[in-house]
Amino acid sequence: MFQGAYFFSAASKIVGLEMNSDLCRVQLQIVDQFSLNDRIAINEAELTSRADLVASADVLVMMNVAEWFVPSPEFRVAMWQFVRQHLRPGSLLVTNPDLETTFENLGVR
Repeated sequence: MFQGAYFFSAASKIVGLEMNSDLCRVQLQIVDQFSLNDRIAINEAELTSRADLVASADVLVMMNVAEWFVPSPEFRVAMWQFVRQHLRPGSLLVTNPDLETTFENLGVR
């Protein structure tokens, strides 16, 4: 996904968060192999540990984060509350699945 942002946007800074160390290493290898590190930075971290990155985002893209990688419904709700608290007004939030499906599965309206 980070590579798509690199080639299909004019973003001057693309920051990725990956909490799985193996997947983080793969992403870093791809960024290095194709010399994309002038605009892409990959960080190994869990989302709620990086309020600074969420707060500085113009666009936040979240792909299946809550559905697959977050351990409990309570933590998923807390994660979304964290995003709501730290994402700047006017920033764009892109999610897959859509928020309606995500919140329906959590019993949140």
